[in-house]
Amino acid sequence: MTARTRWMAALLAVLLLGLAGCGEEDPASSAAPSTSISSSSSSSPSSSSPSSSSPSAPRSSESSLSLPPSSSQAPASDETPDAGDPAAPSGDIATEPAALAAAQPTFDPASLPNERLSWGQGVQFNEDNQPIASVLNQQTYGKYDAYFIGPDEDKVIYLTFDQGYENGYTADILDTLKEKGIPATFFLVGDYVERNGPLVERMIAEGHAVGNHSWGHKDATTLSIEEAEEELAKLHDLVAEQYGVEMTLYRPPSGVYSERTLSIAQNAGYRTIFWSFAYKDWEVDNQPDPAEALERTVARAHNGAIYLLHSVSSTNAAILGDLIDALTAEGYRFASLA
Repeated sequence: MTARTRWMAALLAVLLLGLAGCGEEDPASSAAPSTSISSSSSSSPSSSSPSSSSPSAPRSSESSLSLPPSSSQAPASDETPDAGDPAAPSGDIATEPAALAAAQPTFDPASLPNERLSWGQGVQFNEDNQPIASVLNQQTYGKYDAYFIGPDEDKVIYLTFDQGYENGYTADILDTLKEKGIPATFFLVGDYVERNGPLVERMIAEGHAVGNHSWGHKDATTLSIEEAEEELAKLHDLVAEQYGVEMTLYRPPSGVYSERTLSIAQNAGYRTIFWSFAYKDWEVDNQPDPAEALERTVARAHNGAIYLLHSVSSTNAAILGDLIDALTAEGYRFASLA
């Protein structure tokens, strides 16, 4: 081998060694595959689970509930707020500690199921004395501005009365509320408004909220979308014209609803108010014993409780003052839904 040949062979060997070095990976500069899972992906509910009660992990039925406004639960896109995103909405349900805040309508009623559902809070309770069914339904249907229970951060109770017809006790109920300085919500039907103008005027003058219980107390799930809208609008317009009040609270007759009817009310500017406490007080000829009724209504108190009471009940009229005093003694305060 000549000197020139040996020199070229050596140069080729050096080049080959350099190329081999360029193909090696530096362990210090290579990124190991991430094994972490973001909190939003690990905690977001599946399509079959109830809606989350906040942008972070959904709470179980055994924990308390604070539902964000429904516009954050039903975004226009398929994306959901990230738990770590500083722009994600907070978990507050209210603009003020005791008020229930409404969200913007986001659903087309015609695209939603109209399966007839009938509400009752049930007899199972979590460690906070809240009906488990109320907590679960709040998570599921809160996106339609429906409330089965109120915010649970504070010891707040909401008193509501259904005014199907007048039985002579509403004035006594108003007297007690005025004496105690307590706000309430009265859900009215069309016939009640037409027949009991002075009582409606008094409700409004004394600072209570009046709500829409529909014009004719019909099952909205049996109506067309247009008919269901008319049941709300006819009473809404009458109260606005006669009393200058634009109602924003709706209670479905007999607690019957569907996703479609909840959306119809939402699109009309209403929040649908169910309840987390009710008892059999509407049979005027079979009234509960006052002492037993008082014990029961006090025992079932919980943060964010929405009490449904019927004004036709002589028992309710008799125990209302004692009920307010007992709950106040336990540290509860009363707030308006409006």
